[in-house]
Amino acid sequence: MTFRPTGHHYARDATVAVVESAKWLGAYRTPIAGVLLETNTALLEDPKLVNRSPNRRGWLVRLAPDDLVHDLSELLSGPAAVAAYGAFMTRRGLDDCVHCEGYELP
Repeated sequence: MTFRPTGHHYARDATVAVVESAKWLGAYRTPIAGVLLETNTALLEDPKLVNRSPNRRGWLVRLAPDDLVHDLSELLSGPAAVAAYGAFMTRRGLDDCVHCEGYELP
């Protein structure tokens, strides 16, 4: 895992970390714009915290948002998120999630 420098402003959808596993390397993009305040350096020694404690100790970054209300209004949830992801899978020609055993599109 690598992190972008703290103290800098990052636009919404900017890469603020790169997550690495044995079979995958991917960008972690921020869903909001703001200043990167802190990175979870505990993940450098124990990256499995992301899976073991995603809502407590496994956080990746902390940002000071520019306009949280606006950015949150542009996020999808519930059925809209499922539909958007289904469309993404269709555009990419994917029958199922290659990372999630047993997952199938509705």
